[in-house]
Amino acid sequence: MNRKSLLPLAIICLSIQATYAGEEFENDYGLGGSLEFGSNYGSGNDYGSNNQGKNDDDNQGKNDDDGQDGGSSGQNDDDDQDGGYGGQNDDDGQDGGYGGKNDDDGKNNNKDDSTTCTDFSYTVPDMHSGSVSSVITLTSPCGGSYLGSKQVAFKFTYSQPSTGTQPLKVYSNDGSTTELTAGTTATVPLTFSNNGTAGFTLSYADAGQLDLNIGTGQDNSPGDGKNDNEGKGDGKNEGKNEGKNEGKNDGKNEGKNDGKNDDGKAGNDKVTICHKPPGNPENVQTITIDTNAWITPHQSQHGDSQDACQPVTGSLVTVRPYLRVIATSDGDPATVLNSADANGTAHWKAGKDFRLYVQGVTAGDTPTVTQNYLPGGLNLKVAMLAPTVATTQAQPLAGNPGVFTVKARNGGNAAVITAGDAGGTGDMNAMLQLAALYSNGSMSNDGAAPYALANYSEVGVLSITATDGDYYGQSISSNTAIVGRFTPDHFSVAFLVEPALRNGTGDWSAIFTYMNQPFTFATQPVLQVTALNKDGGITKNYTGSFWKLTGAKILPAYTDLAKIAGDFESTAVAAKTGGLAIVDGTGGIGTITINDTFTYKRRSGFQKPFAAQVKVGLQSLQSDGVTWGKTLADSDAVCHDNAADGVCDEIASSTASGADIRFGCINLDEAAGAVGTDLVQRVYMEYINSNGKRALNTDDSSTRLVPALIDLSSSLADPGPGVVTIEVATGISTQVSVAGDTFNHGENALIFSKIDTAGYIDSTLAVKDVVGYEFARCDWDGDGVHDDNPPKKRSSFGVYKGQSNVKKGRIFVREVYDSGAAEEENLNK
Repeated sequence: MNRKSLLPLAIICLSIQATYAGEEFENDYGLGGSLEFGSNYGSGNDYGSNNQGKNDDDNQGKNDDDGQDGGSSGQNDDDDQDGGYGGQNDDDGQDGGYGGKNDDDGKNNNKDDSTTCTDFSYTVPDMHSGSVSSVITLTSPCGGSYLGSKQVAFKFTYSQPSTGTQPLKVYSNDGSTTELTAGTTATVPLTFSNNGTAGFTLSYADAGQLDLNIGTGQDNSPGDGKNDNEGKGDGKNEGKNEGKNEGKNDGKNEGKNDGKNDDGKAGNDKVTICHKPPGNPENVQTITIDTNAWITPHQSQHGDSQDACQPVTGSLVTVRPYLRVIATSDGDPATVLNSADANGTAHWKAGKDFRLYVQGVTAGDTPTVTQNYLPGGLNLKVAMLAPTVATTQAQPLAGNPGVFTVKARNGGNAAVITAGDAGGTGDMNAMLQLAALYSNGSMSNDGAAPYALANYSEVGVLSITATDGDYYGQSISSNTAIVGRFTPDHFSVAFLVEPALRNGTGDWSAIFTYMNQPFTFATQPVLQVTALNKDGGITKNYTGSFWKLTGAKILPAYTDLAKIAGDFESTAVAAKTGGLAIVDGTGGIGTITINDTFTYKRRSGFQKPFAAQVKVGLQSLQSDGVTWGKTLADSDAVCHDNAADGVCDEIASSTASGADIRFGCINLDEAAGAVGTDLVQRVYMEYINSNGKRALNTDDSSTRLVPALIDLSSSLADPGPGVVTIEVATGISTQVSVAGDTFNHGENALIFSKIDTAGYIDSTLAVKDVVGYEFARCDWDGDGVHDDNPPKKRSSFGVYKGQSNVKKGRIFVREVYDSGAAEEENLNK
């Protein structure tokens, strides 16, 4: 287009000038006919309305020190913005003079640049939450000419998810740290080396994806310099080019007046904006203008915005968290379930819900939950750590895998795993359908609490590992959490064999038992113990080292239903020792066999015969070593609870019977006989019959009469108990024997062999001193105490001279007793 063709347009534009004085008006600037008018600009003079050249569009001058409102000449100067230009297709025209074609940036440069030095190239590596990234290098396209300390603009926004709370930290290569708030641009000081590069690192204490933009809206190109004063430089560059191409009068008229009046000292307040050149709106520029030019045309016509331009170089950054798996008790304060073997603390019961946390967390010794972590493809690997080896019962498997369940919010089962052995894997893909379980970076069962409820059906120890195989195309794995030790929830106990009692112990064959004499079971009771989880399933892993039923904590328990005057005692309970045979039957089922002896202890007075009636059960020694409870409990305090209601139940058999109890008493008579014959002294067992009278116990053919029970003294000496030969007179002895090893229908006798001279022997039964014959003690003297020895009874041989109490010529007669016809004595006299 030649200059003549522009004249009519210029005249038309002049006619518009008066109408739009004080505003900026834009037309089809490509035709070279747009005018910009500004009042009170720079020096407060009526700048832009006078002293214009023929085709002088912008009032640009030689001494225009601020570079604003300069004269533009040149075709297709598309933005009509505050600067003089001398080339064609000068698309932005910001604050500077240019002399070349296609000068698209226009930022205070005195050279022809088609690319800004802040179009950085860089690559941000994938990051881990809370960790400092590897060094990120910014590279300027201007290379070594982009050197030294620069203020570089950084800005980030949340992408996936679109909201967040954590800042992004930038660690500069000068040692400073800048904390960025999402959506806000901040400048970071970076020092560029002689190859145009600068390094920095990042950290972000959350997870997800971020949009990161790095750039600058400032003039940091190599053209910056101390002589680039915009007015002076622009006047030289633009005057020369525009004078040649578009008109000599533009430079002369505008330069002369603008330079004198527009010194920038008396101007209005300034405002920094991000300008979008109309001809190239993508090439945004940060400029400073007078406030009176802000609304019109920059905001209303150009769509410009206040403040510096946003960074122009962008990158999508993925920050992946570390995964953490934790299992805790369901309560506050929560206890971590982390016992690794059968000897560890018993933390939780099989089948009972516990808290399972699968969390995205930051790095560090005290990691925090990454609230923005949303799983992409979460899976759990559940393995059974223990039991891991075959038990002594040779189980076909190392242990029962059991079932691991994660619950949904509505209380149903969200996902179920059959745990494998230590090397196996449970399929947890069902969890992918439960993204709603996640809230604030962790699993949630109620929309708020950062955990899910889970349970395990078995006894033992698990390991749990979480893997997110598709977290924005990456795979992340958790720690391996040790979860346990799980115990049975409760026991179910039933009698496989009901107990029955017998009379006496050992070879005792009588149909009764004396009070203070031990008796035992005719049929030993056998209890079956089944370990169960909360839902009533058998915990088959309750075996081997996980079997915690021990005799040290369990004892028999008895209830005496006879309720007689005597005291019922168990030998095992009295001695605090287990009368139990506890057998681990494998597969969560075992047996307990009770083997015990009992007595009914006598009190003062006599007792009529009665039948023993006993209920048999178990009792457990609690941790204080003193408290006893009538239930079965193992060393982990898992107890018998058939109702599964959390209350330990008592265990009792049906009534055990079969022993008849009598009150017994041993006795003996005096004896007399002729010299030269054996002397027989009667010994017999009595009992208190149903009439309350003392009577010969004809049912006793089992009590033994041992030599230790016999305490003898003679007319000559006192040889002590249990003698076989006793000297009755000087040089004369008798042999002592027992008629029978046991009583015969309650009868027995001491036999003294014949002697040839008169004499006597005093006999006493030493039941007070012989252990095991407490049942034969009696209250012979009527003082209410049953541990007296019987009175002495004398056996006399013949008559001898000088015996004052024997008449001369007395005849001794042997008496024969019918053992079955003993006369009853009234014992109540």
